[in-house]
Amino acid sequence: MTVEEFAAAAGVPIATFVLIFGLLVGSFVNVVIARVPAGESVVRPRSKCPKCGYAIPSWLNIPVLSWLVLRGKCAGCKAPISVRYPVVELLTGLLFLACYRQFSLSWALLLGMIFCGALLAITFIDIDIFEIPDEISLSGIVIGIVLRPIAFDVPWYSGLVAALLAAIALLGLRWGYAAVRGFEGMGMGDVKLLAMIGAFLGPGALLPVLLTASLSGLLVGGPIVLMQKLRGEDEEEQEEEPQEDLPDGKIRLGLLVQAGRRTFRLGAQQIPGTRDHLRAGWVFGFRSAKGPGLRFIFGLFDEVGGWGMFEGVHFGLRSTGVKLWFGPMVGLREDLADGEDETWVPPKGALPFGPFLAMGALFTLFFGQHLQRWLLFMNT
Repeated sequence: MTVEEFAAAAGVPIATFVLIFGLLVGSFVNVVIARVPAGESVVRPRSKCPKCGYAIPSWLNIPVLSWLVLRGKCAGCKAPISVRYPVVELLTGLLFLACYRQFSLSWALLLGMIFCGALLAITFIDIDIFEIPDEISLSGIVIGIVLRPIAFDVPWYSGLVAALLAAIALLGLRWGYAAVRGFEGMGMGDVKLLAMIGAFLGPGALLPVLLTASLSGLLVGGPIVLMQKLRGEDEEEQEEEPQEDLPDGKIRLGLLVQAGRRTFRLGAQQIPGTRDHLRAGWVFGFRSAKGPGLRFIFGLFDEVGGWGMFEGVHFGLRSTGVKLWFGPMVGLREDLADGEDETWVPPKGALPFGPFLAMGALFTLFFGQHLQRWLLFMNT
């Protein structure tokens, strides 16, 4: 029996089934939002109250309805339950319903539902902790690359190419911002998120996603930042405790050329152009068996030294005794090599960019074709 036949026999529209399924998945998305950042399993144990540990029985774990019946309070300790829980469940259900209206019953519907669920989880996690978990973004890249050709009948490499283009484009923006402002304004999590979006939506969606994300960030984030600034000016100035100097200094974009034993630096202004000042970059060149060679290292240099590095990917040619380099070089501060990690604190008034990328992706998913037609109409 097909889904259509089952729905007809039950006398319930398929859209209703999709909505209910979305509400149930939304309950799972809430679990992901709460547990993935904490490194906990999303399967066990069962859901419980974060205040008193009261294990929520199945009959009190009905999406949206249970929160309304309990009036937003725990059945055990009566502690308030955040309104976010029913909001996430309802949003998931509505997005699944929108996917059904857009794609009907198809592989594209499955792809769209996975995509929407992942974006919702990423959005709320990024709002909470300013981080985008690799467990979601990297898994999403793989799923998008595999399912996109099946769902939209496109070449097998469509999602892969889009993911690579997205990562390169946002890395360029990230590096350019750091080179101009002297500090990084975007995390690697945003780069991986855009790569995931490209894997799901394809190369043609990248520009609309970035434009929509930037516009939504301006319209939504702009007033928020302005209000925070005005509120800060109205508050009385208070003496602040002296803070320890951060281990990182200003960052500049530069090129390091190593020819034999000589080193030449281009860019990075007054920052020493040595390898222990390189935070991240690309290396390409060669070295002979006797030692001399030529290497170009292009990347972001930090005025604070102490950055050890993994060499770029290298290929050795035994017959000629030449080693070829090509690949990324990633910096690691020596004082962090013992396993101690820096606790990054977002600056005052900062807003995560992940939610705006998610908004741009959802807009492009549902209205991308209409936007393309409008752009074509404007050019005629």
